[in-house]
Amino acid sequence: MERKAEEHLYPQWRGWLRACEDRERAMFQDAQENSHPIRQPINGEEEALEAFDDITYCKGQYFIRMLEGFLGDDAFRDGIRLYLKENQFSNANATNLWNALEKSSGRSVTKLAPPGSSNRGFFG
Repeated sequence: MERKAEEHLYPQWRGWLRACEDRERAMFQDAQENSHPIRQPINGEEEALEAFDDITYCKGQYFIRMLEGFLGDDAFRDGIRLYLKENQFSNANATNLWNALEKSSGRSVTKLAPPGSSNRGFFG
């Protein structure tokens, strides 16, 4: 959301140039031997702290942008709103998000990023 807000409010900053740099850094890091999926099992607080690194944020950002492009801006926003509404007083997971995005768009998100998937596709 940071990049989208910046692009909307301050287009003269050319945030898309920095976004390209972020994408290239994410691709470089993802090509390394020690790369990991965006979504991975977390078995405790220490693992949670270790899991949120540049790969998680940068690669995750570009996965979300690709997903938004695939679904369309309006359907994506409607799906996010539905996800927040349906889960406002509870814990939620990726499956809840995928279901909301599928309802709002009529397109299959789980085919792109199956729940529990450990493959090295978009989500892996």
